[in-house]
Amino acid sequence: MFAVYCTFPGFTFHAHHNTIAADGYAWNITSASPVLDSDYNTFQASPVRMDVAGTDYTLAAYKTATGQDQHSTP
Repeated sequence: MFAVYCTFPGFTFHAHHNTIAADGYAWNITSASPVLDSDYNTFQASPVRMDVAGTDYTLAAYKTATGQDQHSTP
């Protein structure tokens, strides 16, 4: 199960100051250039995983690669 799942290229999503729970990936986004603008969230998954355009990220790797969720925590 995913917290956010996207299959279209024009995807835009904003989430700030939320608790995001997922039984699997927090993000599963098929577009190579989604606009998430997510920050200051708490992810409740272990481990926190994101799949963006087929690349599997941990939360730390996702922050480094995308510059997003810099203030979000696991």
